[in-house]
Parts: sequence; C-alpha cells; structure tokens
Amino acid sequence: GSAVQRARGRLAKAMSSSYTNLFVQFVWATRFREHVITPVLAPRIHGYLSSRCRAMNCIPLAVGSVSDHAHVLVWMSPEVGVAQLARELKAPTTRFIHRELKLPEFAWQEGYGAFTLRESEIEAVRRYVDNQPQHHTDGSVVAEWERAEPPSVKEAQSRSFRKPPLWGRLLSHVMCINARARLAVPGCS
Repeated sequence: GSAVQRARGRLAKAMSSSYTNLFVQFVWATRFREHVITPVLAPRIHGYLSSRCRAMNCIPLAVGSVSDHAHVLVWMSPEVGVAQLARELKAPTTRFIHRELKLPEFAWQEGYGAFTLRESEIEAVRRYVDNQPQHHTDGSVVAEWERAEPPSVKEAQSRSFRKPPLWGRLLSHVMCINARARLAVPGCS
C-alpha cells in the first residue's frame, strides 16, 4: 500500500480508538523574499525537508520550491501539531543550509502558511507543489496556496477575503449543538 496507508496502519495499532487523516500544505518564504533557492540547491533542500517530516512521524507527499519560497505537502501524524511541525521543518533546515550548503546568511521568514486539505484535493495539490517552477513561470499560481503571510486587516475586511457562505450555517450548527448541551444559545430550538 501507499506510505499514507502504512502510516495509518501503524497509528491504528498505537491509537486503536482514534482515527485521523490530516493533510496540510505548508508554504513559507525566504527572508525578505530573497531569491536564494537555486535549481542546484533545491533538490538538497527538498530532500532535507522530506527527512525532517519523516523524523516527526509525518509523511511528505510533495516538496517544491522556487527561488524565494518553499511548499511542503504532508500527511500529519496526530501526534504532531501544525506549529510544531513548521518549527521542526524551518529551523533545522536553516541550520542545514548554513552548514551543508554554505549559505551562512540564509533565513526563512518568521511566519508560514498552513492549509488543511480534503483527501480528494491531494493529487491536485501534489502536482501543484511538484511543479512550482512551471506555475511561477507561466503565471498559473493558485493565490490561496501561495499565501505565506496573514492577510492585512484591510484585506481581511475587504470583499476579496470573505468567509465561505457555508460559514454562517456551520456556526449556527455549532451553536445549536452547544444549545443541546444545555448552554443558552439564542435562536436554537
């Protein structure tokens, strides 16, 4: 079976009463968006990021980059949090780049983007991550998969950055569930 299926099997034995299937796509930029990830360095950086994922019991499904940012698509172990994995990918990779690739001034940006995905989206995102140079050359980038910084307050309040229409219904549903748990929530019967 696939690496994801094998990992699920190992975790099922260890956590027989829990089931998770968590896919996250990470993206982060180099400091100041400096163009330092060359086609020669990229395979070594990708390999190192993949090995860090495996060291954290996560499965790298795709790692890609262009000169100023990197993407990592990963199946997340339920034992690891998103922020923890981001730290464990970025900091050791910086040290690797300093020591092994001889770029002592290299740094990643402070933050990162992390996006959860449905299993049905994985193949499309894997192709996207694997083909980063092509997408950035031909202009076929997917803006929402490229976001490495949080939206500005103005952007978050604008029409271009809205909560999906389902959000209101989902929030109402959660509120009604809370109401059934004997919490006073207006509008739930």
